[in-house]
Amino acid sequence: MQPVTIVLIYIIIWWILFFVALPIGLKGRAVDAKTGAPKVPFLRRKAFFVSLVALVVTAVVVGAFNLFGEQLYTWAQTGSWPN
Repeated sequence: MQPVTIVLIYIIIWWILFFVALPIGLKGRAVDAKTGAPKVPFLRRKAFFVSLVALVVTAVVVGAFNLFGEQLYTWAQTGSWPN
Protein backbone atom coordinates (compact mmCIF):
# COMPACT_ATOMS: atom_id res chain seq x y z
CA MET A 1 0.00 0.00 0.00
CA GLN A 2 1.38 3.42 -0.92
CA PRO A 3 2.16 5.99 1.80
CA VAL A 4 -0.29 8.50 0.34
CA THR A 5 -3.07 5.94 0.64
CA ILE A 6 -2.19 5.29 4.28
CA VAL A 7 -2.21 9.02 5.03
CA LEU A 8 -5.61 9.42 3.37
CA ILE A 9 -7.02 6.49 5.34
CA TYR A 10 -5.69 8.10 8.54
CA ILE A 11 -7.28 11.47 7.69
CA ILE A 12 -10.66 9.91 6.96
CA ILE A 13 -10.60 7.85 10.16
CA TRP A 14 -9.44 10.88 12.17
CA TRP A 15 -12.34 13.06 10.99
CA ILE A 16 -14.91 10.34 11.62
CA LEU A 17 -13.58 9.75 15.14
CA PHE A 18 -13.33 13.49 15.81
CA PHE A 19 -17.00 14.04 14.98
CA VAL A 20 -17.88 11.08 17.19
CA ALA A 21 -15.81 12.52 20.06
CA LEU A 22 -17.18 16.07 19.90
CA PRO A 23 -20.26 15.53 22.10
CA ILE A 24 -18.40 13.38 24.63
CA GLY A 25 -18.10 15.05 28.03
CA LEU A 26 -20.51 17.92 27.42
CA LYS A 27 -23.04 18.84 30.09
CA GLY A 28 -26.41 20.46 29.50
CA ARG A 29 -25.65 23.56 31.56
CA ALA A 30 -22.24 24.04 29.94
CA VAL A 31 -23.85 25.32 26.73
CA ASP A 32 -24.03 29.04 25.95
CA ALA A 33 -27.69 30.11 25.68
CA LYS A 34 -27.10 32.58 22.83
CA THR A 35 -24.98 30.51 20.46
CA GLY A 36 -25.73 26.96 21.57
CA ALA A 37 -22.00 26.22 21.58
CA PRO A 38 -20.33 24.57 24.56
CA LYS A 39 -18.51 26.96 26.89
CA VAL A 40 -15.53 24.62 27.39
CA PRO A 41 -15.38 22.08 24.52
CA PHE A 42 -11.87 20.67 25.34
CA LEU A 43 -11.00 20.53 21.62
CA ARG A 44 -7.24 20.15 22.08
CA ARG A 45 -7.64 17.22 24.45
CA LYS A 46 -10.18 15.54 22.16
CA ALA A 47 -7.99 16.10 19.09
CA PHE A 48 -4.99 14.57 20.88
CA PHE A 49 -6.84 11.43 21.97
CA VAL A 50 -8.57 11.10 18.61
CA SER A 51 -5.15 11.27 16.94
CA LEU A 52 -3.87 8.39 19.06
CA VAL A 53 -6.97 6.25 18.51
CA ALA A 54 -6.97 7.02 14.77
CA LEU A 55 -3.35 5.90 14.56
CA VAL A 56 -4.21 2.54 16.11
CA VAL A 57 -7.33 2.08 13.95
CA THR A 58 -5.37 3.00 10.83
CA ALA A 59 -2.69 0.46 11.71
CA VAL A 60 -5.35 -2.23 12.11
CA VAL A 61 -7.06 -1.32 8.81
CA VAL A 62 -3.79 -1.21 6.87
CA GLY A 63 -2.66 -4.46 8.47
CA ALA A 64 -5.94 -6.14 7.55
CA PHE A 65 -5.61 -4.97 3.96
CA ASN A 66 -2.03 -6.21 3.81
CA LEU A 67 -3.01 -9.62 5.19
CA PHE A 68 -6.31 -10.13 3.40
CA GLY A 69 -6.09 -7.76 0.42
CA GLU A 70 -6.11 -10.34 -2.33
CA GLN A 71 -8.88 -12.33 -0.69
CA LEU A 72 -10.98 -9.19 -0.20
CA TYR A 73 -10.49 -8.28 -3.84
CA THR A 74 -11.56 -11.77 -4.96
CA TRP A 75 -14.56 -11.66 -2.63
CA ALA A 76 -15.61 -8.27 -4.00
CA GLN A 77 -15.33 -9.51 -7.59
CA THR A 78 -16.92 -12.97 -7.26
CA GLY A 79 -19.09 -12.76 -4.15
CA SER A 80 -17.55 -15.85 -2.58
CA TRP A 81 -14.66 -16.01 -0.12
CA PRO A 82 -11.64 -17.85 -1.58
CA ASN A 83 -10.14 -20.77 0.33
